Amino acid sequence: MTIILEDGSSKQFQLNELIALVKVNELFWKRFTGSLDLGYNFTRANENAQFTFSGNLKFVSEKWQIKSNIDVLNSSQDNVKDVKQTNAILETKRLLPKKWYLLTDVSFLSNTEQAL
Repeated sequence: MTIILEDGSSKQFQLNELIALVKVNELFWKRFTGSLDLGYNFTRANENAQFTFSGNLKFVSEKWQIKSNIDVLNSSQDNVKDVKQTNAILETKRLLPKKWYLLTDVSFLSNTEQAL
């Protein structure tokens, strides 16, 4: 496979060497992508109120790939203990020469229902 770059130069790869093609924007702020989600549910029958929040952020450059994600759930209901759950992940990848990379991954989990 031959990839022709914007400057007119080309690079050749074997198909079994190619895993993914990732576009890297030239502007720093355009290298970020992300999303936020908010939710609220209420059930009158047992006074169950539930709030959810979720978000992620991703950064891609020529040598770095950083991904983060967070999920939060808060729930309260009559005659039941409140439940609070948080899950967060941060992953960093540093691309090195000759198809090598360094990977770090940090995770956090908190759950009152399971005493975590």
